[in-house]
Amino acid sequence: MKKIKILLVALALGGAANTFAQETPASRGLQLSIGAEAALPIGSFKNDSRYQFGGGGSAKLAIPVASVLDFTVSAGYIAFGYSKLNELDNRGTFTAIPFKAGLQIHTHGGVYFEPQAGFTQTKIQNSEGAGVFTYAANVGYLIGKAVDVAVRYEAMAPRKGTTIGGATRSDVSAKFLGLRLAYNIPFARAK
Repeated sequence: MKKIKILLVALALGGAANTFAQETPASRGLQLSIGAEAALPIGSFKNDSRYQFGGGGSAKLAIPVASVLDFTVSAGYIAFGYSKLNELDNRGTFTAIPFKAGLQIHTHGGVYFEPQAGFTQTKIQNSEGAGVFTYAANVGYLIGKAVDVAVRYEAMAPRKGTTIGGATRSDVSAKFLGLRLAYNIPFARAK
């Protein structure tokens, strides 16, 4: 099953690269997007920790490197609220500050695919924070090159034998589905 998923992703990325209208990196130029994010915990992160929803914001810089490819760097902030508000519990809000790099692969019509990897600093209110490896997969759409809408799957993976600041069990990743709505600001376009 895993091989089939990898094959489907490879075919989608290959098709994306072949269908994109040829545009030079200089004509696309640097782009900075700033936006709001919503996050929905899934799997063990939702079931074991009982965090139900997260919200925050992020900034992403896209640097064109080829006609269909941008190198991206991003930073953000997401806070997840604890769902049992009627019970006294010192676990409180779980915050994540991700720093990621990725490759944005464009297709014809504004659709893009973007795998990312990086580092996330996490913290739960009134406890010590932890730094974890993070990976994500985005599928987005640029509306008129000014509005960026993207959905993503993201996972924060702890080191072997550790938890993510008490938000997960040992060796369990904190996974979520995210939605990002951002304004895209183009810079340094060639004429």
